[in-house]
Amino acid sequence: MRKVSNNRLQELLEDWKRLLKAMENREYEEAKSLADGLRAKSLSLGVNAPSTLWAVAAAKDNLGEVPAAFNIILKASNMDPFCPTIQQSFRIITLRLRSLLTEGTLELGEAKAAQYYNQLVAADMADLPCHLAMARHLTHAGKLTQAMKLLDSVTQLFPKSKAAWKEKAKVAAVMGDTGLVALCEAEAATLSPLGLAPRPASSPC
Repeated sequence: MRKVSNNRLQELLEDWKRLLKAMENREYEEAKSLADGLRAKSLSLGVNAPSTLWAVAAAKDNLGEVPAAFNIILKASNMDPFCPTIQQSFRIITLRLRSLLTEGTLELGEAKAAQYYNQLVAADMADLPCHLAMARHLTHAGKLTQAMKLLDSVTQLFPKSKAAWKEKAKVAAVMGDTGLVALCEAEAATLSPLGLAPRPASSPC
């Protein structure tokens, strides 16, 4: 890293103050412009600060540009895994991206589902609801073999997930595999919605 003169460093700090003020005032378009400029200026001076990535990601997230924000905050998180502000934003933006995939805002089969899912998988941040949502998108798109392959992996990783077995049974039904439907429904019947074996009716409380 090149040594930055006091004057140039002071310029960066003044830019940073303006950026934070714009964020505080919820002027997110202005904040994004300032963040992009600060990032470019910092790099030109040999300063690759993860805080500038955080600023770009935060501005994009507040503008609803969640997939782009996720990629940027992931990079910042990897650069500085000990910064509480960056890690908090990483958690928030990850939850937003998961929600885009899982909470029904997408039409089933929409191409964006694969984009969101692949981003989460690549970052090792896809959870069970993400996997099941992607299986539903694949099924709706007629990609039954891919959906079943995914659900095979999911039921291996989460063998006590009732939801996973029920989703697999649905895909098997579409494929016309009655034997697999019966097997999956039998597995699901042994589990509670929380993934625990249900207590027999005769068991004491």
